[in-house]
Amino acid sequence: THGVMALEFREPYCLVAAGWGDHAAKRWDMESGLLQMAYRGSTEALWSVSTNPDMSQLATASADRSARVYDLASGLCLMKADHDAPVMAVSIHGSLLATASADVARIWDVNSGLCVATCRGHTASIIWLGFSPDGRELMTAGSDQTARRWDLAGECRMVYRGGHSGAIWAASFNGRDGGLFLTGGADKTVVLWDAGGHPIRTYSGHSDAVTSLCSSADGHRFLSASVDKEARLWDVSGDLLTTFRGHENGLFGVCFGRDGRTVITASGDRTMRFWAETGGLLGTLYNTRQGHLWTTPPDPPQAPSGWFWTDRPDLVHVIECDEEDGGYPRALREDDPRRLAYLDKYNSQKMVMDRVNNPA
Repeated sequence: THGVMALEFREPYCLVAAGWGDHAAKRWDMESGLLQMAYRGSTEALWSVSTNPDMSQLATASADRSARVYDLASGLCLMKADHDAPVMAVSIHGSLLATASADVARIWDVNSGLCVATCRGHTASIIWLGFSPDGRELMTAGSDQTARRWDLAGECRMVYRGGHSGAIWAASFNGRDGGLFLTGGADKTVVLWDAGGHPIRTYSGHSDAVTSLCSSADGHRFLSASVDKEARLWDVSGDLLTTFRGHENGLFGVCFGRDGRTVITASGDRTMRFWAETGGLLGTLYNTRQGHLWTTPPDPPQAPSGWFWTDRPDLVHVIECDEEDGGYPRALREDDPRRLAYLDKYNSQKMVMDRVNNPA
């Protein structure tokens, strides 16, 4: 398995994620739980992933100094944009691709493969970028503690500064109109900015850098993820609604799931986890190189150790313990009839995906 650095969810059932280790972006069908496609070609870690709003294309950013655009359905690589330094972030909207490498953002025409605009002004590395919801502007944020708004010709229209005391690692447009803007960073805080570029509210609580942000469709709530291994659900008014705990390593991605009723987190612990809004864990997806492995928390009395759904039974270890005190745990052999019976009973696509997709 490999750590997960970025993820996106698209209604109704499409989850895409990217990470290090196998250098691939992947697409899962959230109704069946099946891995549908792996997008390969990069030779080093992936830092960012973005899907076109019409679900036709997928873009990736890689430490191998390239960005790639793939046909989402077939997996065919449509475009490769080479850079002089690692590409830290990508965003795709319509026929335009935006990339961030070092302190420069570039806008590319996907059809021609040509760079059509260059955005210069940051004084240190750009870590995040994204097109506005209507695709008419580009936002960037980075290590110089600023965020910047650009037109599609590469002209800087606004600089957001003074809200953070460290690098800005993450950002999100707040609501469909994109008027408000959220940023999070190394100073452990999230800042809400108004349309004029002024900081109007700061959200504190994380104990380490904020790495990812995601706003709800109506702009009333947002999610933050942090190196502190936690994700948080906030009301824009300032109230902390839920804290999501359980990952074993820092978080690098967070988003709302289907209908905004679930939360999905991505971590360096090589998993993506699915949560009810109230903080209860629904299930875990392991970032395997091939196939799929899902697990759920214990579900007594039906499944005291939880359900799982996999086409890789070689990844599942069945442990036998002493009945009286649970001591002396030992793994059953792969051909042990008790192990095979356990797999047959608890390897259930229906039980796992019902729990992940339909929180109580």
